Amino acid sequence: MHKSIVVPAEEWQRLTKACDLVRINEQTMKMKPGAEKPVSVKVEPLGAHLYTAFCVCFGSFSNLRSSYIGAYRLCPLDAYTGKTTILYHDEDAIKNGERERGDMTGLIVTHRGKSYVCQERTHILRDLPEDRLYLEVAKAHEAKLFESNALGCTRNREREEHGVVWRTCQGHPIACYGESRYLCWQNRDTIEFTSIDPSYTLDSEIELDPAVAAAHWASPVGHTPTEQLSLF
Repeated sequence: MHKSIVVPAEEWQRLTKACDLVRINEQTMKMKPGAEKPVSVKVEPLGAHLYTAFCVCFGSFSNLRSSYIGAYRLCPLDAYTGKTTILYHDEDAIKNGERERGDMTGLIVTHRGKSYVCQERTHILRDLPEDRLYLEVAKAHEAKLFESNALGCTRNREREEHGVVWRTCQGHPIACYGESRYLCWQNRDTIEFTSIDPSYTLDSEIELDPAVAAAHWASPVGHTPTEQLSLF
């Protein structure tokens, strides 16, 4: 069993930094049996807690909600009362039914000289971003990707067959190719093109008046969903 937490896409992107498989695998690849030391991990804060991660999974076309970080909430070693281990992978414990494969609960890890224990298994899910990309910026980016065949084979084919219809989801620009829907959003210096599933409700088809665009889209400051939808 695991707990699930949903965070905005920008926050989710930051939290992926808590996963460093190269460092984690050093224990099984370099240390001799019987001489293992606790795994040194990267951590990222979320709320009042620190988290480390052992996997980052992306859905089809980096689908927004089906992408998750396989993380653990950390507890200081001296405050943990359960059973612990220093072995990242313990085949004997798995065979004896003492530990489930892939479960790091109770694993002692270190970060900057301090010892922690993986206490709560957590899937961190990615939701819509907090910041909204301007529609005209999204349209220009999508057109550039299509013209340069940079959408990918499947998306290029969908675009050629169905064309593009622009809609919004909570104020975010969504490019629709038939039944497929893609969110355009700003990830630091990069504009991402990410699929979203049917669980997100889309607003009606939109057309942006050039006069409205000139008046409202010149500023780099974002709009709330209500403000953005009122422009159409």
